[in-house]
Amino acid sequence: MEDQSTQAVLDKNSLTIKNKQEIAKTLKSRLASSRGLFSNRVQVFLALLLIGFACLRMWWLAIMIAAVLLADFLAYVVNRAKMLSRWNAGKPRLTTADDFHAVDDAFRAQNLPTPTMGDYENAIGFSEMPEWRTALRYQELASFYQDGVVADIGCGDGRLCWRYHICPPENYYGVDAAGLVKILSDQTSGRAHAIAGVAESTGLPSESVDLLVCTEVFEHLTDPAHALQEFCRVVKSGGQIVIQSPSARRLRNLNLFHVAVTFLGRWFPSILQRTMVHENTFIGAFTYHWDFTQQDFQRYVQGLPLKIESWHSATYKFNPNGNSLHRLAYCVARLPVVNSVWGDLTVVLRKA
Repeated sequence: MEDQSTQAVLDKNSLTIKNKQEIAKTLKSRLASSRGLFSNRVQVFLALLLIGFACLRMWWLAIMIAAVLLADFLAYVVNRAKMLSRWNAGKPRLTTADDFHAVDDAFRAQNLPTPTMGDYENAIGFSEMPEWRTALRYQELASFYQDGVVADIGCGDGRLCWRYHICPPENYYGVDAAGLVKILSDQTSGRAHAIAGVAESTGLPSESVDLLVCTEVFEHLTDPAHALQEFCRVVKSGGQIVIQSPSARRLRNLNLFHVAVTFLGRWFPSILQRTMVHENTFIGAFTYHWDFTQQDFQRYVQGLPLKIESWHSATYKFNPNGNSLHRLAYCVARLPVVNSVWGDLTVVLRKA
């Protein structure tokens, strides 16, 4: 983790809201940081050629294909290193609760709604795909509920309550920026508890929550370890904390060398080119975007009455209730070896 004391204070007057073209440019550059010379289809074709030539013992051809794949991998490494360097040096950076409140104020000043996960999905094209892609993530969170009080940290518009019905609204506490939790309050006619707060200081009483969930938020925090201490404080003994966030072992492309490095990253995380900061999608600023390793969470829980119950990668790209190809892909994605190198994580912790 870097030293946040070196970060410049945010000039709230410098915040600019991006237009559609600027949003598209940001997303395109983010995607480019995960690519080398070739597309995934070409990488798979080259891998099949390599395997075929090796099986036929046509070693010179196999070596030539391996050299092409290595060149593609090295191009990816250099390309990603340049992008990560640019992001890490980016300013202004959102680091404090006041900074995120300033973002909320900037949107309200222009009579615009604060962006939610739905806005992000629309921006990257998810709106053109079936709703199940997003629903699976929230349904997984809802499946952990048994009884009692739920705290949703970084709840956005509170859709986990009013759309996915994780619990009765009276049992739901949504914590986020004021503009977002107002949507929660409106959608539930004030029955749900809408709290304007941040992950590091939720405002919830100690030992008051049976299940705490945090989806697509934990990675944006300046100090995730501090936030987890706050989560632990508000959760009852025996309660659960469920965090969905990016994995440092994300499979960014299908180059065989990248796949191998991603597997080895389980034991040698320093070889993973993981994101720490990236350019904000909607604001002309930079935000934290940690890619987490198992070692990170093991370090976070040290000294806390928490244990890691389970750790698995998401399978949101495939519909378990879809066609036969989707169902097959979903089953393959759940296999331990495949599941260890995927996209987003679901980390389940229990308070002793």
